[in-house]
Amino acid sequence: LFMALGLRVAAVIANFTTGSSLHFLKVDSLEKISFMGAQVSVPAQWEPNPWLFLGPVAALTLLCYIADASFRLWRGRSPDQRRRAVLCGGSFCFFLLAAPAWAALSAYGVLELPINASVPFFAVILVMSYELRRAAAGYPRAMAALQNSEQRLRHAAAAARLGLWELDIATGQIWISDEGRALYNVSPGEQMNMALFFKTLHPDDRPTVEARMEEAVSGGIAIEAEYRLVLPDGSIRWISALGRVEQNDTGKSVLMRGVSMDITNRVLAAEQSEIQRREVAHLSRINVLGTLAGTLAHELNQPLAAILANAQTGTKILHSEEPDIEETSAILQDVADDAKRAGAVIQGMRGMLKKEDQAEVQFFSPNEVVREVVAMLHSELLSRKIPVKLELEEILPPVCMDRVGFQQVLINLAMNGLDAMQEQGAGGTLKIITSRRGGVSVVSVHDSGPGIAADRLDGIFSPFQSTKPGGLGLGLSISRSIMESSGGELLAQNHPAGGAVLDVMLPVSSSNSGLPY
Repeated sequence: LFMALGLRVAAVIANFTTGSSLHFLKVDSLEKISFMGAQVSVPAQWEPNPWLFLGPVAALTLLCYIADASFRLWRGRSPDQRRRAVLCGGSFCFFLLAAPAWAALSAYGVLELPINASVPFFAVILVMSYELRRAAAGYPRAMAALQNSEQRLRHAAAAARLGLWELDIATGQIWISDEGRALYNVSPGEQMNMALFFKTLHPDDRPTVEARMEEAVSGGIAIEAEYRLVLPDGSIRWISALGRVEQNDTGKSVLMRGVSMDITNRVLAAEQSEIQRREVAHLSRINVLGTLAGTLAHELNQPLAAILANAQTGTKILHSEEPDIEETSAILQDVADDAKRAGAVIQGMRGMLKKEDQAEVQFFSPNEVVREVVAMLHSELLSRKIPVKLELEEILPPVCMDRVGFQQVLINLAMNGLDAMQEQGAGGTLKIITSRRGGVSVVSVHDSGPGIAADRLDGIFSPFQSTKPGGLGLGLSISRSIMESSGGELLAQNHPAGGAVLDVMLPVSSSNSGLPY
């Protein structure tokens, strides 16, 4: 295109500086000819301008550009685009071929025709008239379709209670729909801008929203955020917003369009669901402790009996004529160890019974918790005469979640495994295995029971699905919800060698280093 324009400028300059015109250096005489029913004057004797070639070359260069543009338009493959490529591109190509040829043949005397006749322009004028007529005829339909589209969009936004908005990044001014004004509590006559928007945000959410908007504007990316608005009466409204940045030809972000939606009910429902989940989990822990009441009493009775016996022995030694200090020291150490053991049992019971609004997330060793659970089930294992085998990985990725919740999950899985093996009537071994899978800590509970029936495998974690007499069928369901709420996972499968395997996929902490436990 620039080459064609440059050649055309050169032709215009030559037209005024090299002879009478671009076509003739000089004209010696004229003659009359008949053209389209009229008498016109044409040169009779003349000398052609040697710079005449600039006109046809400029026309041919422009012809190449228009032909390429028409071909690109044809490749769009829509009927309207192909029609324009043929009509507009064809007419312009005809003009660019016919007009220079007409002028050159007349200038060199091949044809006796007026050199400035505009016959080749007729095709272009006809095509332009045709396109203008089509555009004028289609304008009312296009306007009607646009109005219908806007009306449908407006009704859809109103039905879904969506607020549409558009931010001018340069000025900070915001256009917002009527639904959006209702969401952000902006009066109809009030001008919405970024200052007013940030003023309505909850103070704790303002820095996060500002940072995300700056990142979206600087990078020209979409933004998605959930934040709280503080209404004039002090109530809180949760908003979910999605926006997309538009850039100009230079890559500068100039506009952001988006939509906002009130998600307060959804957030409150999620919070209420989480409260109910914790209530059910707490009741499940109490039920587990009730089941293990005899075991816990036995676990406390052993260290207390040992403390009493050691205290009596120590008293006799101290009242002897020659007290054995070393022996007394060893007895006191045994008393302290037994007291710690009893305290650990009581602390574990308190943790299981404690009701908290939010789970206490902490770092811990999976192997350490496994050993604690096995200690709590020690008497249960002895009474059922079922041994437990631990296969613990020495170095595991660190875990961060609710420690008491993880204890509850392991107790539920271990008790289910013990019940399955006891129902089978034969002996067996309960295996608890810790391992690493792709950087994730996994605790597997493998029993030697009959396994999980094929028709129950898919719904084993559904609530109220139990095969035990008097069972509520909530243990596995609660266990999975505990793991999912912590970012982990609970899976079930049958082992090829027999029995069921429950895999606890623990959530990995932000640290990438493994911890020896």
